[in-house]
Amino acid sequence: MKAFSNKELAKAQLQAEFLRALANSTRFKILLLLRGGECSASALVEATGLTHAGVAQHMTLMARWGIVTKRRTRTNTFYDSTLAEPDILDHATTPLPKRQNR
Repeated sequence: MKAFSNKELAKAQLQAEFLRALANSTRFKILLLLRGGECSASALVEATGLTHAGVAQHMTLMARWGIVTKRRTRTNTFYDSTLAEPDILDHATTPLPKRQNR
């Protein structure tokens, strides 16, 4: 078996970090909320029970990874998902079929 190159290892590390960003249950819930379209920070606070600072912390991390976009008005901040394929979230919430014994 061929060993991974340094470039391949670095890419795998980056991909793992991206998946960890998605794997947090609070961030995943927020992404499910954003499937319906853009939401204000206040709406996310109400839906998640987090503080404004808590929502902002999660959204900053997801924005850094390009998972969400942020739009500001004079009085509100709005977030939207950048996931091109929102159905990918369904795959994560669908139980895997039981593995058949060989």
